Amino acid sequence: WTFAIDKLTLKKIHLLYDDSYGGTLFDARLLDLQLTLKNIDLDKSSYSINKLFIDGLKASVRLTVGKSQTDNAASVLPSIKAQGIDIVHSQIQLIDCINHQSILAQIERFQLIKASVDLQKQEIRLQTFALSKSAVSYSFGKQEKIKTNENDTSKSKLGWNVFVKEIAFDDNTLSYRKESKLKPKQSFDVDNLVYNHFSFMASGFYYSTDSIALNVSLCSTIDRNLFRLRSFQSDFRMDNHAIRMHNLKLSTNNSSIDASIDLGFSSLQSLQDSIQNMTLNIELHNARIQNADILRSEERRVGKECRSRW
Repeated sequence: WTFAIDKLTLKKIHLLYDDSYGGTLFDARLLDLQLTLKNIDLDKSSYSINKLFIDGLKASVRLTVGKSQTDNAASVLPSIKAQGIDIVHSQIQLIDCINHQSILAQIERFQLIKASVDLQKQEIRLQTFALSKSAVSYSFGKQEKIKTNENDTSKSKLGWNVFVKEIAFDDNTLSYRKESKLKPKQSFDVDNLVYNHFSFMASGFYYSTDSIALNVSLCSTIDRNLFRLRSFQSDFRMDNHAIRMHNLKLSTNNSSIDASIDLGFSSLQSLQDSIQNMTLNIELHNARIQNADILRSEERRVGKECRSRW
């Protein structure tokens, strides 16, 4: 087949994709979609988009165990390039019934500039990844081990590589919840976290299965206990044997730290079972830490009572 589409405009439409055999259900309704295409090559599974604008999207993706999980090694997975993607006033929900996890994103504005996704090479490249005045929540339940074929040598084992030149988050809300029958004795619940007014700016982000790197120039937020992180910046690097945070500058309402930290270990697992064997080097330039930033919620109250007794 050969065809050409220059511009596509859709208004008030409903899209439904139900693949019970593969285990995917996609349901989407949107008010406005404007798409300008640059090139489509079906033979090479290559798609080039000039601009994509979506307004009023309500989408749900549900993943379940399909009747067939067999990969077709001969098929060519698609590659997608876009000069600009802009999504506003939308809601996207992902429900993963296989791994018992879900993500809900209520988007005021989401923007990608010069984006490239190659599913065959498992590579993502972005010039700009921006999110503003939005809310993203992640929750998960009991994780189950998924049986895999040890003789499988498919490319999926290679892992993804992600490159982002610029990240810009402005005034968002992030929440994390782990479903548990046990309620914490203290009001601070590590399995139920909410961060409001979350702003984050970074550059040079790189992710692979072996390492993570990024330069954080700004990070600020307030948690549900009104603990405020006023600013955070660092040159962050992490691999299977080390974590490095150089030029670390952190400040809260009451405390501040200016330092460089190097943490060495034999493996990530050793941080749990052999922490005594790790190496820690700290170059401390300046530090001011107050108890108010350490004691939280009920812990703060108990701490004050203990000090008053003395």
